[in-house]
Amino acid sequence: MKKTFIAVQSILYVIIIYSVVSPAVNDVTFKFVSIVLCALYALGLLFGPYGENHALFLLIRLLTVAADYLLVVLDDFYLEAVALFVCVEILYGFLIGHNPARRSVTLAPLVFFNGSSQQLMYVLAAANIANLTFNVLDSIHTRKYLWAIGFALFWCCDFCVGLNNLMPTNSVIPLLIWIFYIPSQVILCIGESHYEEK
Repeated sequence: MKKTFIAVQSILYVIIIYSVVSPAVNDVTFKFVSIVLCALYALGLLFGPYGENHALFLLIRLLTVAADYLLVVLDDFYLEAVALFVCVEILYGFLIGHNPARRSVTLAPLVFFNGSSQQLMYVLAAANIANLTFNVLDSIHTRKYLWAIGFALFWCCDFCVGLNNLMPTNSVIPLLIWIFYIPSQVILCIGESHYEEK
């Protein structure tokens, strides 16, 4: 299953990158299919020999599908999508298993929330980056280096998303987002199957 998953995702990756460079090609379908395949891979792990270890990972992948449906397919509900990604990163913290309770600190700024959706977006975006940083460091600490690479690429993707909001006319940044994002998700899936006996 792993080799087939990597082969299909590699083909999709080439198509996605080409479609980002060539706007004439509709890239939404390929992007979303790639994310759905990650969830299906997680579902396959659930029915494998160590299936009981993968229930949380499947939940993470389903939340990721939901977030990307809002962002990629609907191109709307950005606040809800970022909130879902924060949940994803916090759950990854529990999956990694190194002091996940401290992740609550990343949500502390919510106590200063004054009702502004823009402020809430800033708080959630900061919480997302903070949790991604924790995930990189905790993966290294627990010697789960595949995950460390996946989370580092995910971090780079989110950083580029932030840059894209600041410089929306820059044509290179959207390409960088997808150069980082798809490999990050595939590597996290491969890492989950690699560490399945944890």
